[in-house]
Amino acid sequence: MNITDIFANKEIVEKAVISCFSGALGSDVKGYFGSSFEIELMNKFNYSQKEYKLLTLKALKELVERIEVTIDFNGFCDSIDDLDKRVKKSDDIFSMTDILLFKQQDNRFQLVDWSSCKTSHRQRGNNLIAIHNDPDGFIHDALLGNHQPLKNIGKISMVFYDENGWSSFSYDGDYVKLSKEMHLVQENNGGCEYVVNGIKCGKRGRQQITTVNRKKKTTGTSFARGIKFDRELIEKWSVFDNVASGRINKLLVEKAFQNRIGL
Repeated sequence: MNITDIFANKEIVEKAVISCFSGALGSDVKGYFGSSFEIELMNKFNYSQKEYKLLTLKALKELVERIEVTIDFNGFCDSIDDLDKRVKKSDDIFSMTDILLFKQQDNRFQLVDWSSCKTSHRQRGNNLIAIHNDPDGFIHDALLGNHQPLKNIGKISMVFYDENGWSSFSYDGDYVKLSKEMHLVQENNGGCEYVVNGIKCGKRGRQQITTVNRKKKTTGTSFARGIKFDRELIEKWSVFDNVASGRINKLLVEKAFQNRIGL
């Protein structure tokens, strides 16, 4: 069992997607779906079986503070403090980790897998999706050959959705596999633009990949300073595995919304 298996489970993901949609109907919070998906996925998965538990990083910290449990990091890291530090780095297997999978036996939780979690609405806004914040600029610099190539930049799990359906994708964090097919198009003002040969996205001239050096760009949000991929590129490029897809039953969304408000 790993996190990719969870994103490949159509029943679990669909339940989480429906719950996000039903919650969004009762909220005026912009980006409600993206902000709630990790929680809904955790809830739906954890109620589906007993042997494994999916936890957000925040939930893991709260669990340790509130309940007497033993966390076994299985040799992957030393402690929660160590995990916290490594999540904030670009060149680490735990980079940008949002969710973690544990095997549970009574009050003992053994780490099995982890991933960053991204969501994107297919029909809204820009096609570019921030897949990594690259907080220290290591990935940006490595792509330009400014220091030794990285080995791993962290696993990523993604769900693209609209009102009709969803698709889930995974990436194992292998930097070499990612970078060897990226080709620099232009570099200016601390930012770079790349393409992947043999893959076309939308109209001619549409950006496929952009990176920004955070040392030179200090304004805007962290997402504005990270690495962005065109959604269509992710859907077409073999570096990203399309692990599942499904349709959205609007009647189930309506029913879930009514359940939320007690009808």
